[in-house]
Amino acid sequence: RDMDTLCYERQSAGSMEVGSYGHRPILHHPDEIPSNEEAALSPTEMPFTPDDFDEQMETAIELMDMLGDAEIKYAI
Repeated sequence: RDMDTLCYERQSAGSMEVGSYGHRPILHHPDEIPSNEEAALSPTEMPFTPDDFDEQMETAIELMDMLGDAEIKYAI
């Protein structure tokens, strides 16, 4: 965790996970939250918003430049 840049990185099997604490609050109306049956994985996993993550991804690439060429396999 890097609280100065509001992001975290962790290795998971053969992948690197990068996350952010720095995005804007994203509010959802309760009716927009899918049920357990309707959700692809979890009702708490909403669609990824790349604009909210750009700054933290740039920071992660500065720390680990090999991430610049990496494929994003999963995003929430």
